[in-house]
Amino acid sequence: MGSQTSVKQKIMRAILATLAAIALSGCTVYSKVKLYDGPEVTSDRIAQLYVDPHIVVRRFDAKVEQPGERALVHSAGKRREIVEMLPGEHELDVQFFLLCRKSEVATLRFMAEAGAVYRLTYDLGPNSAWWRPSITPYKGEEITDQASMFDSLCNVQVIRIYR
Repeated sequence: MGSQTSVKQKIMRAILATLAAIALSGCTVYSKVKLYDGPEVTSDRIAQLYVDPHIVVRRFDAKVEQPGERALVHSAGKRREIVEMLPGEHELDVQFFLLCRKSEVATLRFMAEAGAVYRLTYDLGPNSAWWRPSITPYKGEEITDQASMFDSLCNVQVIRIYR
């Protein structure tokens, strides 16, 4: 009788663990990345930039990723990062990165306004022949994954910038 109980407990634990994994797999996690100096300020005095999946920010104004360290900003899978910045003109270097596929680095410039929310997104050409990053106003629409991880598994590819 004791072995039947332990078998039932193991089965129940496995079922609960599977259900928890399924429930958590659909959750998108947002984290903020403060890319300005000084103390934190209220959201009406800064601008925010939501970064689409598979975009890596290599440089933001004078802040540059350091070799061997994590990228400044990198949204991937269900993890989304939001850049917090002061209003004004900004310049950033961005790159598409997904497993074995990565793009050339593109430089974008834009003017951020206090209290505004933006989105760093991209267009991706057929068979990833090119990519075109852009910064647009963000109104809260769902950000979906445009690139398939399955297409990237071992097809090493450098994607050209489309201008």
